[in-house]
Amino acid sequence: MMFSIVVPAYNCAKYIEKCISNILVQTFRDFEVIIVNDGSTDETVKIVEKLIIMNSEVTIRLISQSNGGASSARNRGIREAQGNYLIFLDSDDFWLCDTFLLDCYNSLSENRVDMLYFKVSKFDSVNKTYTIIGKDLDAIKYDKSDKVSFLKGLIAYNEFIASSVNKVINREFIIVNDLYFLEGTTGEDIDWIIRVFMVLNTINHINYSYYGYRQNVGGSVTNQSNYKSSSNLQKIINSWYKTLKSKDDPLIKVIMAFLSYHYIILMGLVGKDYSLYEEYNMTELRNLLDYSAHPKVKVIKYLHFIIGPRATCRLLNMYINRGV
Repeated sequence: MMFSIVVPAYNCAKYIEKCISNILVQTFRDFEVIIVNDGSTDETVKIVEKLIIMNSEVTIRLISQSNGGASSARNRGIREAQGNYLIFLDSDDFWLCDTFLLDCYNSLSENRVDMLYFKVSKFDSVNKTYTIIGKDLDAIKYDKSDKVSFLKGLIAYNEFIASSVNKVINREFIIVNDLYFLEGTTGEDIDWIIRVFMVLNTINHINYSYYGYRQNVGGSVTNQSNYKSSSNLQKIINSWYKTLKSKDDPLIKVIMAFLSYHYIILMGLVGKDYSLYEEYNMTELRNLLDYSAHPKVKVIKYLHFIIGPRATCRLLNMYINRGV
């Protein structure tokens, strides 16, 4: 089997049918769908069971567990998967065309890489509009065997998305390197993708947006800019900063540049309660800004110096809340 599509599902009755339907219309048919019901209390399970009955020609497995969060559900899907490659799809999102799997298969048939990277479009659930994240991936010049040049190029073009949903990953590569998701926290994709890049051997991309990511969805983790999310993000950034800061390696420098972007996000999250800046020991983490030459990071570094961290955090908080 070529692909295992892992879908964590928790109280997603409003969206799960569209999510699964976009898988079932794929022209390439060598795949299985693993839906991990993470303790749903709404109609999610009934809708999935109906879809399984209506599409008996497709391998759709519904696995139920007590609520453990998205990471726990993804990890369960990884352990249950049988395909050569894993694809993660969030239950409130969807794929944008019926040739996604075929395009991935053709690319992987030509170049058997550990990771295949593709683009994402934001779907505004209120205004019903799509916005492609990033620009032209083909403009990034890199060697498929050189993960450093690829990651450096993505960060330089502001293209890198710290998410599992826009990547096709070799299942054996995940299992051999114990690349399961960190459970019991938010921001787990940041930790996961750093661990992936630390051991990744080969990578390729498709310069097309296949993934529709819903914005303005009530209850979404991405809409919860609260103490818990900022605290978890700080722990992840701080842990990796302490682990990597004394190492002098091209890959490490690129990862630190990647972390600098998330440090800026953290600044925005604590802008509402500046006391968290000291609690999170962000004065030391400010050194992350020295690793990135991206224009936006340089602007934040300049603001930090001119108007101070408190005012910079407040400005970033306003920026985040305006959804700019």
